[in-house]
Amino acid sequence: MKARHHSYWLMPCPDDHSLLQGIIKELAHRYDTPVFPPHLTLFAGPASPEGEASQILDTLQEKQIPESLVVTGLDATTRYTMTLFLRCQPVPELFALHDLIGKQAPPSEYLLDPHLSLLYADLPLSTKQGLAHELALPLRKIRFDRIRIVGHPSPVESQEDLSDFQDIAEREFHQDS
Repeated sequence: MKARHHSYWLMPCPDDHSLLQGIIKELAHRYDTPVFPPHLTLFAGPASPEGEASQILDTLQEKQIPESLVVTGLDATTRYTMTLFLRCQPVPELFALHDLIGKQAPPSEYLLDPHLSLLYADLPLSTKQGLAHELALPLRKIRFDRIRIVGHPSPVESQEDLSDFQDIAEREFHQDS
């Protein structure tokens, strides 16, 4: 049985969420893979004791949450959870937020690599890279308005693992995004 982890997701504002969700659904249909919400993982690690994860959200201030991130390109890797993704510009406030959450959460080896996945699939790397070259950037900048905490098995390696994701808590930060 896999260990349970918590991931802290920076969630796109409604307009950007809707556009990105449409792309994720289209790609999932095309490759018969799971649909998941668009998100940027800020931090991931062992699950916090009951209630502690949402307390971490309560310590965050709106000024600490990036309102938007510049998209620098489309990319692909061999990792299941980084099949095809939008790479985002690494900005200092994003790393400061990652560190702030990490200081309050159970210890983790998670390294922040700012990206927003569009597809999770077991495909040859050449196919993934071909998709990255084929698709046009859907956005030049992604706007964010909330953080969601999700519980899940770790590592995430399959559609079965994705079906075991559970929302733990969510907090809105930028109402005008």
